Amino acid sequence: MSHPPDIIHHGLEQARLALWAVINMTSAHLRPLTLRRSLKQKAMGRLKQIEIIVRRLLTLMALALELAPVRPRTC
Repeated sequence: MSHPPDIIHHGLEQARLALWAVINMTSAHLRPLTLRRSLKQKAMGRLKQIEIIVRRLLTLMALALELAPVRPRTC
């Protein structure tokens, strides 16, 4: 697979943008020592959603691979 299909490329780009949104929402770029509980729960929920999306995109990428046929073993 030389180039990923557009849907996978677009999905990974959206996951990247969503990750930046979580970083901005939590001000993680400022390295805070603590987060409010509600903000932490919201961020963790969003990160879990992003993780699921990226896993599904990786599965689609794996399904698009074309493997060479396996040679039979000689005993």
